[in-house]
Amino acid sequence: METLLFIFSICLALYFSNLADRKNNRKYLLLVILIVSLVSGLRGITVGIDTIYYDYAFIHKFPYSWQFEEVGFRAISNFLMNCFHDTRYIFLFFSLVINSLIILRLWDFRKKCSFPFMLFLYSLTFYIDTMNIMRQFVAIAIIFYSTKLLDNKHYILFVCVVLATTLIHTSSLLALLMVLVYLWNSLTPNKRLLLLVPLLFICTAAVFYVINFESHHIANYLSSQNSTSNINITFIYRISIFIFSLLLYKSKKKIIFNKTSDKEQIVEINQDISFKNTCYMYFIGLVLCSVGMFYTSMARLGYYYAIFELVYWGYLVKNSYNKSLNLSMISIYAIYIFMLELLAGGSGVFPFTFNL
Repeated sequence: METLLFIFSICLALYFSNLADRKNNRKYLLLVILIVSLVSGLRGITVGIDTIYYDYAFIHKFPYSWQFEEVGFRAISNFLMNCFHDTRYIFLFFSLVINSLIILRLWDFRKKCSFPFMLFLYSLTFYIDTMNIMRQFVAIAIIFYSTKLLDNKHYILFVCVVLATTLIHTSSLLALLMVLVYLWNSLTPNKRLLLLVPLLFICTAAVFYVINFESHHIANYLSSQNSTSNINITFIYRISIFIFSLLLYKSKKKIIFNKTSDKEQIVEINQDISFKNTCYMYFIGLVLCSVGMFYTSMARLGYYYAIFELVYWGYLVKNSYNKSLNLSMISIYAIYIFMLELLAGGSGVFPFTFNL
């Protein structure tokens, strides 16, 4: 029954997302955020593999030094526990942070992308993961929302946000590469050559940092108990439709038609920098996630970039000649992933229960 209530809540959120998009009304948008945040925030401690460990750590004030060790996450959690003396409020808080930042950022893309479809994809894929790797998704949400700084070329401020986010989850350092992606696409060929020097320096420094301070995490991720040989057809399908859809999109060499009003709007493919950035982000995310086929815990490191999957498909569904085909290809993947979770329960989210 509670699983059915979960599905009904998601459908209700999708309905309000459509209203928010059609009427350009933030009241409906806030309803969407409220619904998805309440559902995941009030989940039972048996929902998700990691939830019970978070609950124990919150109650006992993080008794293990090696578990959830980032000081920022611990400080926020302990503060909330001292204020409310109930772990439900902590889960609600982090759920609200995650979903509000991700959904508000998706809302920023609504003029070029299909907002209801992006939320549809989010609900069937990444939303499930927010109830497991909650701590990392707080960091992912902050980084994803902060990419608007990159759109406005506030690169230094974005770097500061990334460094601050490491207090929530150290893996957010991977997001520094986003600055280089945005810079690269905005520079002339000559200036790109000048960028190579600081690029090499930053990459080298990052490697040394990871080796010196994160070696125990990497060793754990790459340990034999986390190794696998799962060349799964689902991920291959995901990569294949990305390549196919991009080639199909690029085959329209000069223009695409986007009917957002009574007049036909022409968008020059080669000048659409925002879509280029999205493609790069999505590609990097797929590359990083592909490591998960060999080491189970490594796939999550690609989520900082893979979340642009929502923007990529939202864009093609709204702008390409092959809208229906693109919608069908990615919907097959998203529905399959959701049904796999629903029936097989690989992430422990289903059967869903509420902690009211």
